[in-house]
Amino acid sequence: STSIPVGWIIAGIGAFTALMAATIAVAQNDVKGVLAYSTISQLGFMVAAIGAGGYVAAAFHLITHAFFKALLFLASGSVIHGMEHGAMAVHDHHTDPQDMRYMGGLRHKMPVTFWTFLIGGMALSGLPFITAGFWSKDEIFAHAFAEFEHGNILGLVVLVMLALAAFLTAFYTTRQLAMTFAGKPRTPLAEHAHESNKFMTVPLVILAFFAIVVGWMGIPDNFAGQELGDINKFHHFVITTIEEPMIELYEEGLVKLNVEEEINWSWIPLTTSVGGGVGGYWRGVVGLRPSPPPKRTTRPPHSCPRPAAYLPQPQMVLG
Repeated sequence: STSIPVGWIIAGIGAFTALMAATIAVAQNDVKGVLAYSTISQLGFMVAAIGAGGYVAAAFHLITHAFFKALLFLASGSVIHGMEHGAMAVHDHHTDPQDMRYMGGLRHKMPVTFWTFLIGGMALSGLPFITAGFWSKDEIFAHAFAEFEHGNILGLVVLVMLALAAFLTAFYTTRQLAMTFAGKPRTPLAEHAHESNKFMTVPLVILAFFAIVVGWMGIPDNFAGQELGDINKFHHFVITTIEEPMIELYEEGLVKLNVEEEINWSWIPLTTSVGGGVGGYWRGVVGLRPSPPPKRTTRPPHSCPRPAAYLPQPQMVLG
């Protein structure tokens, strides 16, 4: 049969979702809007992994993503809280406290929020070796790359889309960090921002800890060609729970299964995270205008310069 296996249709949809949502996140200026589209993108990674037969990889990324994305959303809430304090201090009720273009220099004003936000951002970007996001994304890429090595052209298509999505993930995350925390305050709001209280910062520290160490339970047994023994505890735990029902579905031809294949480590997450991070820092610091955009109380629909920003419009109509 020349029909496309349903698994690769699922993988293609997931990879396209990851890439498209990442392109929208690049164009966002709302500090929480970036994370919202980032969540859609990361769910695309998980769906792509399922389509490629990497069920353990999908579950692993789901768990690691829960920690660092919760951290990032709470940290962004801390940033907004600090900016709102600045707005009250200067009696400015018109500037949007969630717009990153009005921030800058908050690393000095909110040090705990900055360092925890940085750890969460590094995990989301997949900073090599020390963050949970690197190890979970690596396994997803390894499954797609294994299919490409076996001569599956669909595996190459999925691999390319996921690589581009990973590059953009590092790009928009570093851009977000740079626009929010780097440089000098660009508005009086940022100048008068302050650190949040311990009820907000302590959970950030706890989540930052897990955003690093939770990935260590999924280090591949054969990482970088080195036999490290039985160290991938997460993989072996999940396999024992899903292997029997998945094998039954596999024998019926309903799913793709890679639980018995040796999946090798890939260099793709490393190169995309570093390359995207460099580009995002340049865009967030060097490419940012020295002053924030003029305040505007209303904006006509045709004034939006970003085509990707029109994609949510059908949701508004349906809502």
